Amino acid sequence: MATSTLILLFVIIFLVGLIFSMFGQGGGAFFVPVMLAFSIPFHDAASTSLFVLMATSISAAWVYGRSGMIDWKLALVIDPITDVLAFVSGYFAVNVSGAVLKVLFALVLIFSSYFMIRPVKADKATSPKKKGFGFWHRKFGDYEYDANLLMAIPLSGTAGVLAGLLGISCGLFKVPLLVLLCGVPMKIAVATSSFMVALTGLGGFLGHSLSETISWKLAILLSIAAFAGAQIGSRISVKIDKMLLKKLFGVLLILISIWMIYNALVG
Repeated sequence: MATSTLILLFVIIFLVGLIFSMFGQGGGAFFVPVMLAFSIPFHDAASTSLFVLMATSISAAWVYGRSGMIDWKLALVIDPITDVLAFVSGYFAVNVSGAVLKVLFALVLIFSSYFMIRPVKADKATSPKKKGFGFWHRKFGDYEYDANLLMAIPLSGTAGVLAGLLGISCGLFKVPLLVLLCGVPMKIAVATSSFMVALTGLGGFLGHSLSETISWKLAILLSIAAFAGAQIGSRISVKIDKMLLKKLFGVLLILISIWMIYNALVG
């Protein structure tokens, strides 16, 4: 890859890391399409994306953690199954054709865009208490909410499978999952998701690294770009209202999914 091309890719990944960290997501929804646009094969793009996701999410989680916005206990209950299944699906991803994965990637983005465009109620300090088997009442800072673990854990596992196969961040699922099923306020969901995405990225990348060759030079270079961008994006996110940005982000996901389907058909 020419030096000028590599510099351009570095700048784009920096901007992606900045923007996606504002939503508690690693950026896989953009990392993979961007690398495909630079003629990097899908499987290589997915494995590199997962490595870069770790850098982006660790960077963002560092900022969110210092701000006291990550619900660590909730993350450690919901996330382990995601990480294990991301590892397994990452290991077997090499056996699935790139064209099939591109179409699946596009469908995932279309599905995720609904939750980004869908209106979300403003954060409330206390949500109506839910009783019954599977609900876990959480008190976190000034907030109280009830996590539906019977729904959240299986769906989190599904997100892990997709993350490992496609090199995506799971934040596309984790933020809506935390908000809609667990009643977590948006800003806490975004912060908590950033921590979970880092662990899922690690699991998926380890799976890929055992079954295929990794371009370490490219992965490390792009990780530096994403890490720097996430430091800026997460700091901006702490201070702003994300509702309008969330809807714009959803529209952007639809446009990317259309491009991915086109790329699968002509590529």
